Amino acid sequence: MSFLTLAFTGTNQSELVEWFVASVGLIVIVTLIYVFVLDRSPPPEGITEAKLEQQLSETADGSAMLLQTHTAILGGDYALAVDLACRSATVTLGNVLGMTGGNSGMNAADLAYLVQTKAKSCPPISESCYQLNLLHLKVAQGQKITQQEAEWAVSVANW
Repeated sequence: MSFLTLAFTGTNQSELVEWFVASVGLIVIVTLIYVFVLDRSPPPEGITEAKLEQQLSETADGSAMLLQTHTAILGGDYALAVDLACRSATVTLGNVLGMTGGNSGMNAADLAYLVQTKAKSCPPISESCYQLNLLHLKVAQGQKITQQEAEWAVSVANW
């Protein structure tokens, strides 16, 4: 205790307690300011995966979307194929988990992780769905999608 008290101007314990209380008070004040500023700041601009997943139709049928992906690939619209594949995977995984009324804002990777952790014998699908989400985000940002990427997305959604 004497080492800690030597660092202060005085050597009595009441000054140490005052210093401790002042430090805790300062931490609380800084935290409250941070939370206030964070609440007032606008959400991130641009397209995010969470925003894309919220746009999914609540009554969408995953198998019907998969049929549309094949048509999109044959027509050369690879971005649409990736978009539909991601939506199909999200709807299908939500149905596997028994979620009704949409997917509660969760994306395909989150749903795949839940399925993988709850199922006793499930192939490791969460990493593939994470990569599918990244590809979906690439589409949303207007980046070019190759035929190989679109076919891979459809194969992941078909699992």
